[in-house]
Amino acid sequence: MDDPNFVARVAQKFPNTGTPLLLACADGGAASQTAMPQLLAAGYSNIIMVEGGWAAWSRIFSTSGRRKPPAGKWVPTGQEALKSGLMSGAAETYEEGGAKDGTRLQP
Repeated sequence: MDDPNFVARVAQKFPNTGTPLLLACADGGAASQTAMPQLLAAGYSNIIMVEGGWAAWSRIFSTSGRRKPPAGKWVPTGQEALKSGLMSGAAETYEEGGAKDGTRLQP
């Protein structure tokens, strides 16, 4: 990491050294591995380094921090009936392409 003011900038934003910090660079490589000991030396003690960096994080989690569903899998949120106008209970039984027994919802 080439920023000599890195720790000072972190200290300005997070003056409490007990603040939980999530440390990630683009790929979990040299930048975060250089930053971790600098922050520890500055007294920060509650640091988690993201293995694989932002690239690995974004494959598993959305920007809100929730786990992404598997590709092509429909995941119910509980709000589908409200959004689509379906009766209550219909959205819970829906699965992509119809129910497991092969039946489909009829309009």
